[in-house]
Amino acid sequence: MANKGPKILILDIETSPIEAYTWGIWDQNIGINQIKKDWKIISFAAKWLDSGIIMQADIQHHSEKRMLKILRAYLDQADIVVGQKD
Repeated sequence: MANKGPKILILDIETSPIEAYTWGIWDQNIGINQIKKDWKIISFAAKWLDSGIIMQADIQHHSEKRMLKILRAYLDQADIVVGQKD
């Protein structure tokens, strides 16, 4: 029997760190002008709540632009997205 409720996407996104020039390591506020290399999405994994199939993409197999297009297609289908902070 098909799920009659909302379509729920479980999502985990991994990003690269921001690389910045700084004068210290404690209690630093980094200005935009100190950023050497900004973060980017390096991978994601997702699954529909009622499915065991995991969908994933990473920068070893896709460009960031292609990954975002794939992710956007999943997000467009979802009624609810459950993610993780940190």
